[in-house]
Amino acid sequence: MNPEGKNGYNVTKNQLTQSGESTEDAERWAGWGTALKPSHEPIVVARKPACARTFKGLPVDLGALNTCGSIMYFPKANKKERPVVNGVSHATVKPLALMRYLIQISTPEGGVVLDPFAGSGTTMEAAVLEQRVAVGVELTVEHVPLIQARMERQGIDLEVSE
Repeated sequence: MNPEGKNGYNVTKNQLTQSGESTEDAERWAGWGTALKPSHEPIVVARKPACARTFKGLPVDLGALNTCGSIMYFPKANKKERPVVNGVSHATVKPLALMRYLIQISTPEGGVVLDPFAGSGTTMEAAVLEQRVAVGVELTVEHVPLIQARMERQGIDLEVSE
């Protein structure tokens, strides 16, 4: 029998189960460990088709972003860009420069930027800096003060609703 783990769960090769049985998936991934981290984070840009929109005088075509063969590099968000409020921070803060760039090429000035996973509010801050309307949704209540701190930094009084 497997040794008993926390709260009566049994420890198996790759996961905790109440029955002590290891699933087929767990067996297949045994030995891989859990310390692997993704080396990139995909960003989805969704918008209406470009209808003769331009950015700095050039036509905007988001379809060309992946087909041009160009790679853009944005360094990790620095300490100044990572808000901490009452000891709470966010684990995956995006670089402000990256989010500003994506907003510039995807949303017309005065347009609406929806961030369904607002996190620390980087995308919302970038939208404000780029003269767009920012709408954010965040499930983790502890992160709301981080977003408020970013908005206050930009002189915006954040309207929060549940």
